Amino acid sequence: MSFPYSLIVSDLHVLSWLRTCLLFIPLISLYIYRPRLKEHMQYCMSHPEEMSKLAKVKAQIAEVKGIMMDNIEKVDALTLYMPS
Repeated sequence: MSFPYSLIVSDLHVLSWLRTCLLFIPLISLYIYRPRLKEHMQYCMSHPEEMSKLAKVKAQIAEVKGIMMDNIEKVDALTLYMPS
Protein backbone atom coordinates (compact mmCIF):
# COMPACT_ATOMS: atom_id res chain seq x y z
CA MET A 1 0.00 0.00 0.00
CA SER A 2 1.44 3.35 -0.96
CA PHE A 3 0.66 6.85 0.22
CA PRO A 4 -1.29 9.13 -2.04
CA TYR A 5 0.76 11.74 -3.84
CA SER A 6 -1.37 14.58 -2.43
CA LEU A 7 -0.46 13.57 1.14
CA ILE A 8 3.26 13.65 0.32
CA VAL A 9 2.95 17.02 -1.39
CA SER A 10 0.98 18.48 1.52
CA ASP A 11 3.62 17.19 3.95
CA LEU A 12 6.31 18.85 1.87
CA HIS A 13 4.38 22.11 1.94
CA VAL A 14 4.03 21.87 5.70
CA LEU A 15 7.73 21.18 6.09
CA SER A 16 8.60 24.06 3.79
CA TRP A 17 6.32 26.40 5.72
CA LEU A 18 7.79 25.24 9.03
CA ARG A 19 11.35 25.75 7.78
CA THR A 20 10.46 29.26 6.61
CA CYS A 21 8.94 30.10 10.00
CA LEU A 22 11.96 28.78 11.85
CA LEU A 23 14.22 30.92 9.71
CA PHE A 24 12.22 34.12 10.15
CA ILE A 25 11.39 33.92 13.87
CA PRO A 26 14.93 34.94 14.94
CA LEU A 27 14.94 37.74 12.36
CA ILE A 28 11.59 39.06 13.55
CA SER A 29 12.64 38.93 17.21
CA LEU A 30 15.89 40.71 16.34
CA TYR A 31 13.88 43.40 14.59
CA ILE A 32 11.58 43.77 17.59
CA TYR A 33 14.34 43.87 20.22
CA ARG A 34 16.95 45.77 18.19
CA PRO A 35 16.18 49.20 19.75
CA ARG A 36 16.37 47.77 23.27
CA LEU A 37 19.63 45.93 22.52
CA LYS A 38 21.11 49.07 20.97
CA GLU A 39 20.12 51.11 24.02
CA HIS A 40 21.66 48.55 26.37
CA MET A 41 24.89 48.40 24.37
CA GLN A 42 25.14 52.20 24.40
CA TYR A 43 24.66 52.18 28.17
CA CYS A 44 27.37 49.56 28.59
CA MET A 45 29.78 51.51 26.41
CA SER A 46 29.11 54.82 28.18
CA HIS A 47 29.25 53.34 31.73
CA PRO A 48 32.23 50.95 31.83
CA GLU A 49 32.63 51.46 35.59
CA GLU A 50 29.19 49.95 36.14
CA MET A 51 30.12 46.95 34.02
CA SER A 52 33.32 46.40 36.01
CA LYS A 53 31.31 46.59 39.25
CA LEU A 54 28.92 44.03 37.85
CA ALA A 55 31.80 41.76 36.91
CA LYS A 56 33.24 42.06 40.44
CA VAL A 57 29.90 41.21 42.02
CA LYS A 58 29.49 38.19 39.72
CA ALA A 59 32.97 36.99 40.69
CA GLN A 60 32.15 37.41 44.40
CA ILE A 61 28.90 35.50 43.95
CA ALA A 62 30.75 32.65 42.22
CA GLU A 63 33.30 32.56 45.04
CA VAL A 64 30.62 32.47 47.75
CA LYS A 65 28.72 29.79 45.84
CA GLY A 66 31.86 27.65 45.71
CA ILE A 67 32.45 28.04 49.45
CA MET A 68 28.82 27.19 50.20
CA MET A 69 28.96 24.08 48.00
CA ASP A 70 32.13 22.94 49.80
CA ASN A 71 30.45 23.48 53.18
CA ILE A 72 27.38 21.52 52.10
CA GLU A 73 29.58 18.64 50.95
CA LYS A 74 31.42 18.68 54.31
CA VAL A 75 28.14 18.60 56.25
CA ASP A 76 26.89 15.74 54.06
CA ALA A 77 30.11 13.83 54.70
CA LEU A 78 29.77 14.36 58.46
CA THR A 79 26.15 13.23 58.57
CA LEU A 80 27.04 10.01 56.74
CA TYR A 81 29.50 9.02 59.47
CA MET A 82 27.38 10.04 62.47
CA PRO A 83 25.46 7.25 64.16
CA SER A 84 21.74 7.85 64.31
